[in-house]
Amino acid sequence: MKRVFIAGPIGCGGKADNMRFLGNLDEFIEAWGTLTALGFACYCPGADFLIAMRNPSMDIEELQQASLAWLRVSDCVFLLDGWEDSPGTARELSVASELGLPAFQSLADILRWKVATE
Repeated sequence: MKRVFIAGPIGCGGKADNMRFLGNLDEFIEAWGTLTALGFACYCPGADFLIAMRNPSMDIEELQQASLAWLRVSDCVFLLDGWEDSPGTARELSVASELGLPAFQSLADILRWKVATE
């Protein structure tokens, strides 16, 4: 089973925009469900906010380091809309590039890759 790291905007650039934040989380969860249904094992950093809610002393850097650990054992990256404006995604893509991981922006492309590499 191919491991997919889902990457995209989570926060709102330091702005308090709860609706945008919730919309971003919805995009992560939708991708997570869709990719899982297609036979991928996914890591969804968008769900990290649940950890932060239960552990308010944990800072964003700790969460990002934990996410990067999952990225390092992933087979590829799936990019959500708006990833271009996300500093966190830029960081993740830099690590993915160093590791030689492919990144996909469409379900069709990731499915073609899955079939070609199985």
